[in-house]
Amino acid sequence: MDNKIAAIVVLYKPGISFIDNINTYSKYVDNIIVIDNSSANNHHLLAGFQTLTYIPLNENMGISSALNIGCNKAIELKCNLALTMDQDSSFEKDQITRFISLSNGHFTNLDIAIVAPSWLCSQSVDLTVECNSVITSGNLVRLSAWQSIGGYNEDYFIDEVDHEFCYRLRDAGYKIVLLGNVSIRHNLGNPLLIKWFGRTITSSNHSVDRRYYLTRNRLLCRRDHPQYKRPFISVLFRDVVNILLVEPHKLRKLWAIACGFYDYKIGRAGKRP
Repeated sequence: MDNKIAAIVVLYKPGISFIDNINTYSKYVDNIIVIDNSSANNHHLLAGFQTLTYIPLNENMGISSALNIGCNKAIELKCNLALTMDQDSSFEKDQITRFISLSNGHFTNLDIAIVAPSWLCSQSVDLTVECNSVITSGNLVRLSAWQSIGGYNEDYFIDEVDHEFCYRLRDAGYKIVLLGNVSIRHNLGNPLLIKWFGRTITSSNHSVDRRYYLTRNRLLCRRDHPQYKRPFISVLFRDVVNILLVEPHKLRKLWAIACGFYDYKIGRAGKRP
């Protein structure tokens, strides 16, 4: 069966550069579904695209809810694969055709639920590996697999949504394939770096709210899927050091981390109050 692909793009207060990012893959998919978590309507920015569906949510409902809305729409449009993309993600030149071509071969195996590209690319070597989880951006997701496990977990709202989704796929018997010889561009946070005693220290510089979700949801994921041993203490220590040395809004971010830990302990999930 020929694969029919819907690109699902999640927006949140986008800059105009997201149009260039969509252009790197728009011609290679059958439909584009844009789910907008912004309070403002951005439909006017997308006038130049054919076969595009724009769904404004008029508020931030989180990445998990937006992805579920997009996947349901993709199934309604008779697509069997979803290309899940962040607004700041794009494919390197000619990589999207390579990615789709290689993915088609892998999806002949009905056990494979996700084929994902890599940030680190070596085109001369076929570095195909099976793994437990991948980040959301750039994934080709088999929609029947998404449907069979109940979609993305909306309790997570944002952060760890991708890993938690992958772990449930793995527990259901599906496989996740990472292609080391296909590349994608993707930003994590708003990175900052400083020189400190001759060493370069880089920090993701995530926002205050993201520090909350990262803390709470890492703990939720460790609780819900202990067999995958998601790191927490070492990652938390690194984040705190980086905030203190590199990032602005230090006290607010450290307080957000404390709030994330507290809300995890009392069982609060979903959108931050």
